[in-house]
Amino acid sequence: KPVGLSCGREVFIFRSEQQLENILNEYHKNTRNNHYCTLYYNRLVQKYIENPLLINKHKFDIRTYLLCICISNEILCFAAQTGYLRLSMYEYDLENLNKFIHLTNQSIQIKNKDFSSVKHNTGMTMEEFNEYFNEYIQPNMPYINKDWVLNELPVRK
Repeated sequence: KPVGLSCGREVFIFRSEQQLENILNEYHKNTRNNHYCTLYYNRLVQKYIENPLLINKHKFDIRTYLLCICISNEILCFAAQTGYLRLSMYEYDLENLNKFIHLTNQSIQIKNKDFSSVKHNTGMTMEEFNEYFNEYIQPNMPYINKDWVLNELPVRK
């Protein structure tokens, strides 16, 4: 992912260092004479989470506001309960590198011909996530309290 870009632009998923090198060489070759593109040569590269927590077999991310404050050398973070979740369009499949499986960004998903028919399945409120968590996740993790999403997720030390 290029540092400084958003909306899923120029995000690549690759399986090997050679694939990464090929992607970067091709990108640099195509943008070498474009000063605007040279601003984005810095990239964030990370190992892919191969076994992520899924919701109904779909990848997701949580979008929320976070306020962090430092009091007496202690950092407190408060997450707004008004956040929401973004889910991928298609069920998770590690073997398939289709970006609509792996990216939850609606700026990417809206480009898919199937988006209008599945749009209602690509978002979830925190309340809906809390219900899902209580029914499907918490029973397998009894050390985490019910309603964790609404009661404990928002306040973290």
